Amino acid sequence: MERTPHSRLNAAKKARVRRSEPKKPRTRRGDGIDELPFSSEYHTPVLCNETVDLLVWDSDGVYVDGTMGGGGHSAAILSRLTAGGRLIGIDQDPAAIEFSSQRLSDDVESGRFLPVQGNFGDLPAILDSDNVRHFLRSHSDAGPPPLISGLLLDLGVSSHQLDDGDRGFSWGREGLLDMRMDRRGAGETEPSDESGLSAWHIVNEWSEGLIEDVIRDFGEDPRAAKIASRIVQHRQQHGPIESTSDLTSVVLRCCSPVPADQKKTLSRVFQGLRIAVNRELRVLEDVLMAAAALMRPRGRLAVLAYHSLEDRRVKRVMRTGALDADDDAAGVAESPWKPLTKAIKASEQEISLNPRARSVRLRVAERRH
Repeated sequence: MERTPHSRLNAAKKARVRRSEPKKPRTRRGDGIDELPFSSEYHTPVLCNETVDLLVWDSDGVYVDGTMGGGGHSAAILSRLTAGGRLIGIDQDPAAIEFSSQRLSDDVESGRFLPVQGNFGDLPAILDSDNVRHFLRSHSDAGPPPLISGLLLDLGVSSHQLDDGDRGFSWGREGLLDMRMDRRGAGETEPSDESGLSAWHIVNEWSEGLIEDVIRDFGEDPRAAKIASRIVQHRQQHGPIESTSDLTSVVLRCCSPVPADQKKTLSRVFQGLRIAVNRELRVLEDVLMAAAALMRPRGRLAVLAYHSLEDRRVKRVMRTGALDADDDAAGVAESPWKPLTKAIKASEQEISLNPRARSVRLRVAERRH
């Protein structure tokens, strides 16, 4: 029987609301450290200025933040738009919807911003939905939904999700094994669809071979076979692996005593499980292949990736227009995208302020005419 984690998502209700007015980036002052621009208690947006500088090229256009989270990037985008510009913010997490709706309530009320609970992999259907059509009526009249001017995807897990032990995303936080971005299925002992899959299901119900595939293919850990074997052995001898600490204890038996090695292995295992639970790579592929048809000429696609599995897909699609095309001159010539920059990394100063920015790679491409 599934032990579903109980949600305690009160942070959004208690958080101090911050509006979306433009503000100058904050940096070091003397010996102290101040916060980065558009940050909040929920999350600190990574490469915020660099991303928005490249993404927003038409201040009257329609933009989509496909990974709204705490609304940091959304607030920055809105600060660059005129009264006629529009932003749609999408997130699977109800806590993110609630927090960002409060934070950007002035823009919701003015009709410039629409928060939508959903998955960016379903972007074509979201843009064609009745509430989005109504929101964009001034841009499309009675015709089809307008083509968008830009799409932002920040593929990282938010600080709020990592720090909330109830979500089960971090091996450093005690909690039950969940890892679902969309928890609308939480509480079901027999989930009726893929959204009900949790990390608990994988480690306690999947075969050793499938667990090995998850850790090897999505976590990219060379000890995948050993770890999968140890997980199955543990559940056979001691019963279900219930919590993040239980899983951490099992995985550590497969590591060397070197702390850096242990941390790397744990991070890879938890990453692999999270990707499998949320079908992250499949969803990313879906939106990458759909984006060109939704974008107007000169529209921008900006993606913040945090590991090579994501970044390779983004780089290939932006360069060749396909997931499986050869990266040669012919493929590049046929691509609907023109990469605008090489991968952009966070500065040492930003990393010192926000260590979670260390692994990010920003890629931006423009829709060809």
